[in-house]
Amino acid sequence: MLLPAPNSLMVDRMLQEPDSLRMRWVEISTFHSGLLSGIAGALEAITGGRPAMNDLDVARALFAFAKSLPNWVARTRTLSADTIKIRDLLININDATGFLLDDLPATFGIDPAQSQGAAARLAEIVSAALAEMSAAYQRMLVGCEAMLLKELRVPTDEDLTRLRSRAGTVFNLTGNFRLDALASRLQAYTGTPEEIEGILALAANKPPRDWTDRDLDNAGIELAALAQAFVKAEGMAHIKGRPDRRTAMAIYVSDPERPSPIAPEFDVADSQRPEVERLKADILALLGEDVPRDIALAAIAEAAATLAGRDETTEVLA
Repeated sequence: MLLPAPNSLMVDRMLQEPDSLRMRWVEISTFHSGLLSGIAGALEAITGGRPAMNDLDVARALFAFAKSLPNWVARTRTLSADTIKIRDLLININDATGFLLDDLPATFGIDPAQSQGAAARLAEIVSAALAEMSAAYQRMLVGCEAMLLKELRVPTDEDLTRLRSRAGTVFNLTGNFRLDALASRLQAYTGTPEEIEGILALAANKPPRDWTDRDLDNAGIELAALAQAFVKAEGMAHIKGRPDRRTAMAIYVSDPERPSPIAPEFDVADSQRPEVERLKADILALLGEDVPRDIALAAIAEAAATLAGRDETTEVLA
């Protein structure tokens, strides 16, 4: 039987609430030792601290780990099924020995007395769940940042200096207060977790401690809409005497062989203009001076229509 060293809090509680004291005989089996060792090792890898090798200390360390997680991780259903089971057990621990020797094996259909290698398998499941919970919040933030930067047309290999400059152009341009709030944050954006957390809080209209999966789904839609408004605003910057950061374009193609005319709209950043000019020169050189104007324009339009067809967002006109 494993008994923790008594402390003043335990002694006080036993004196005040003697009925709260329960005793349970525990055989120190190979399963018990193996499970405690595996979970203690997993906790050490994640938290940097290794609990003592008894059920109370390991369960206490697991509970402390669960309580230290961001509130969203304690609520989200986006984790794997095994991780959700273990997380929910951890949050409701009230019996250390029962949790480790009864609840965990029963949850995963493992019989310690009959399953060979049961401790190692169960410890591996718990370790994977702890690692997933530990990384879940950061992974969510990284995914939201990637979505936002994509919607803002920021190339993956580009640093954030130009984005901060673009945000300065958009700030106080349109009268859209939420767009201004996003632009204000992007003017100083360096990519830290705290910064993307603040942007998500703006989009969700809730502080991080209150987030649910639905809040983040709504925040993603709101951020995409704000990012699209940001990009459109850049093309209107000249109205207030600011340099346009993007050039908007559109092509209209009506072909009897197509069910409907197509009119793709697109834009390019000022940093992409050199590449546009290079490709333009190549196309003009390929066409040469002998190709009639209408045929040349038709060929370019057809090529544009083909390229636009690869984009699911291409507008189809009825």
